[in-house]
Amino acid sequence: MEPLALNGLPRTGGGGALRTADGPARPAPPAAASAPPPAQTVAMMRQAIDNANRALVEKGRELTFEFDDDVGRVIVKLVDRNTGEVLRQVPSPEMVEIARRLERERAAGALLRVRA
Repeated sequence: MEPLALNGLPRTGGGGALRTADGPARPAPPAAASAPPPAQTVAMMRQAIDNANRALVEKGRELTFEFDDDVGRVIVKLVDRNTGEVLRQVPSPEMVEIARRLERERAAGALLRVRA
């Protein structure tokens, strides 16, 4: 499985190369060399999740995750537990609507280029 960047697209390239002013490019050191051991990483992630969940509960907020079939994306919402108001949504409602319209146009063939 290929790692994904923050935008959800496959990451390209490996470590890349470093070019110095006085010589040719040489391979960059692997990123994993500076990463903590997996067990330590998992423990750090669990602690960060616990801290985030505790902060959300204290502020009366919750995160909801939904899958939008029309655009094929996960939508994350920060919701006020007392009022049900959506405080923040990622991607934004406007971006979801743009994606829906683009998908409808693509399905209808509107985005195809035809050369005569």
